[in-house]
Amino acid sequence: MRALLWPLFGCLALFAAGCMGTAVPSAVPSAASVPRSPAPAGREQPTAAHELNGADSAYARSEYAAALAGYARAKREPTTRLQAQLGVARVQLMTGDYKAAAAAYEAFSSATVDRQAEAALIRADALRRTGNPVEAEGFLRELSQRNPSRALRVAHCETLLALGRRGECEAVLSPVLNDYNEERIPSEAGRELAMVARAAYLLRSPEEANDTFNEAEQTLTQDSQVLLWRAELFLERYDPGHAEEVVSEVLRIAPNHPEALVWMAEVKLAQSFDFAEARRLAERALLVNPALTRAYFVLAGIALRDMLLDEATAYVQRGLALNPEDLELLSMQASVRFLADDHSGFAETREHVFKLNAEYSRFYQVVGEYAEWEHRYEDIVSMMSAATQIDDDDARAHAQLGLNLIRSGNDRAGLTSLRRSFAKDPFNVRVFNTLNLYEEVVAKHYVDVPGKRFNLRYSKEERTILERYVPALLDDAWERFERYYQFQPATPVGVELYAERESFAIRTSGLPQTAIQGVCFGRTVASMSPRREQFNLGMTLWHELAHVFHIQLSKNHVPRWFTEGLAEYETLVERPEWKREQDVELYDALRNKRLPKVSGMNEAFTHAEDLGDVTVAYYASTQIVRMLAENYGRGKLREMLLLWGEGKRSEQVFQIALGLSSEQLDAQFADELKRRLSRYDGQFIPVQRTGNPDRVRKRVRSEPRNADAHARLALLALQSGDDEAAGAAVAEALKLSRDLPDALWLSAQLALRQENHSLARSLAERLVQLGKDGYETQLVLARSALMAKDGSSQEEALLRAHALDPSQAEALHGLLTLARSNNDKGGIEKSLVGLSRLEEHNGGVFQELMDFLLHSGRAKEAVSVGSAAVFADMEGVGTHVTFAKVLAAAGENTRAEFQFESALASPGEGSDKANAHLGYAEFLKATGRAARAEEHVELARALAATAARPSR
Repeated sequence: MRALLWPLFGCLALFAAGCMGTAVPSAVPSAASVPRSPAPAGREQPTAAHELNGADSAYARSEYAAALAGYARAKREPTTRLQAQLGVARVQLMTGDYKAAAAAYEAFSSATVDRQAEAALIRADALRRTGNPVEAEGFLRELSQRNPSRALRVAHCETLLALGRRGECEAVLSPVLNDYNEERIPSEAGRELAMVARAAYLLRSPEEANDTFNEAEQTLTQDSQVLLWRAELFLERYDPGHAEEVVSEVLRIAPNHPEALVWMAEVKLAQSFDFAEARRLAERALLVNPALTRAYFVLAGIALRDMLLDEATAYVQRGLALNPEDLELLSMQASVRFLADDHSGFAETREHVFKLNAEYSRFYQVVGEYAEWEHRYEDIVSMMSAATQIDDDDARAHAQLGLNLIRSGNDRAGLTSLRRSFAKDPFNVRVFNTLNLYEEVVAKHYVDVPGKRFNLRYSKEERTILERYVPALLDDAWERFERYYQFQPATPVGVELYAERESFAIRTSGLPQTAIQGVCFGRTVASMSPRREQFNLGMTLWHELAHVFHIQLSKNHVPRWFTEGLAEYETLVERPEWKREQDVELYDALRNKRLPKVSGMNEAFTHAEDLGDVTVAYYASTQIVRMLAENYGRGKLREMLLLWGEGKRSEQVFQIALGLSSEQLDAQFADELKRRLSRYDGQFIPVQRTGNPDRVRKRVRSEPRNADAHARLALLALQSGDDEAAGAAVAEALKLSRDLPDALWLSAQLALRQENHSLARSLAERLVQLGKDGYETQLVLARSALMAKDGSSQEEALLRAHALDPSQAEALHGLLTLARSNNDKGGIEKSLVGLSRLEEHNGGVFQELMDFLLHSGRAKEAVSVGSAAVFADMEGVGTHVTFAKVLAAAGENTRAEFQFESALASPGEGSDKANAHLGYAEFLKATGRAARAEEHVELARALAATAARPSR
């Protein structure tokens, strides 16, 4: 059984700097190995050698202006002239003066072999970067015939790959590999070993590359180029964490290294889609090297993920003006044309790319990445099929083809492609994990149930209980959506329910971690089952099935914000409890200007810094769709989907369907929010979101006198459980601003943690005196009163909090606890009813409300509560038993028996099952089936005895 999950290589492979010890001698001297500056004034003037060393040191630290000045001084002496000229060329290459860098080679035609090779590498790189790979290849081919440099051979292969001549690489690199295999490279020659590793990587031998990089690292220290090669390999293997380590090692020594800055931007995108940081890093790289086309590639990609097509095009054009043959930028240009539905523009760019490089299958991988962002799953299958036709040895293309075939419901073909990918590259963690899931988990522990409308997948242990509810729920949703949208999607639709989060995560992304409950791929829906986690399965499946209609009706063109908002709207109009309550978070986003305009609402998803931001994006989108449905009717929502399906841009869709410009729609939504959220205008809403932790810390360093910055740092520490750091930050905030409300509130939170109720109360009272009353202020008063055992004050504060914000649940939970302790039946009922409207995922609330109503003689009222309860707790034995008793009391015996049977089909502990059998026995006896009742009594006794038996 395959056991690998994540990270793919860890500390034993791929030379992670943080795992492998010190890192190595570079072609560029390290900052630690050379003097940092010339001799102080007043002493003997530095020699040319000292000037050269100082310039090399400045270059290593990425102080390029200082390096140029030092090299200029070193060039005055014949003994250091050539080496200084080489240094100048290195700086010119690093800072984008490619023409001058290429021309520098002429001075080295009669130099030593080593210096000539270094200068040749610079020239070849400069030629490639300016769109002259053919000239670079001819130059390297001719030179490598008379120069034994392994680095030249590696550069020659890279140039051949850029030209689509992979077949010639093996002959070019075989001398490098032969030297290694025949032990002609000393173990201390780290740089040469790194060339062997790079050669193996270029020849698609990642395991050999990995081993040799590890070997090289034993003697190699701080070589920026090798560290960036490491980052490239890590990112290809879906390990951004280790990629960040090695790029950070470069930037620690050379903070202005432009290529390292761009690689770090790539890392930030791969880790967390941190667009703001990636943009900052790419723009910073361009300040050092305005001709670095990969920075334009990154910036264009960020814009394209936000569907800012004009901005993406502008970045592409700026890059192509510098290198018209940059294959990645041309692929990005094709991606823009594809998402703009410019079919001729896409085809023209594709044709141009394959004229330049007939083997460039990465073209489809670039386009596919952005197609996936916009739900174009069937298009991705076509693209990856084309990629594998171009290059059957492209393991990544086979991987993407396989993963997307599975997403489209074609498991058999998808697994075939994944196995081909794995045979070519066994180090692709997504392929490894997905194959392991299907071969070792799905094949052994799941069952597929085909049907005309749905193909269902259940865990074998859950099938019995889930089949009692899921098919009927899906059919109900399908019929409603079919009526609403006047459309029937392609069938069958795959619906897969996974009992383990790891399995669900791997099914959706190939990696074993995810925070979501469900996902839709257009023709396939995957979701967690309720086996391990408490959530509302009914709401989740209803939401995801709605996406099937939206994606297919819009021909995969619906913007993410609209389909998410519309799917949420479908749940809340189906059942009143199936809705989110995030008014306060939405208000906070609005007041802090974090909410984009409607036309750019996708940015609320793409620029989210944490899961909280994503949930606010869902909620904001829901409110927009809700407003449109209420103001213009549901028919307009369908019309908008159809218009997007015709290839219309959002501005056109708004104008045609609604008769509004995006500015008018923004104004309408702003008015809607102002009306809906007006209750918060006079309330104190404390800071509850930090955003990116690194930015919080950086802000404190850059603004040490800013009290708000210290308050946010305190919140960050509080959320991570570091009370000591939180206390220090709060104290600093209050020292700078003694009545800062956020700092007072945070200080009160700390006091509550330390059970200092009198201090917490006094801080909350101070907030009230300052005019900063609000829900959270009253919660502090309620918690401090609870600690002081002052029930009257606690109840008063909780009632005040609930009145200030009825959409939040904590005050109601407090009131429920008080009502129970006082045996206040009216208070219990009121609190439970309120909570049942707010906590759609909390099956315990529904069960308790059912039980309360049943014992109050109001079984008929409890029936509707039970109908909601089964979706929130589908595998809860107690929920089914209580609902069964409610139905029996209401005279609905057939439904009651169904629920008793559901209780017995659900997983559960022995005592729970014993109670279910006893409850069923009572029901059977009451309905005249005494013999069967006795059977269940005996089963209950057996379960009780088993539960009571001590374990060995």
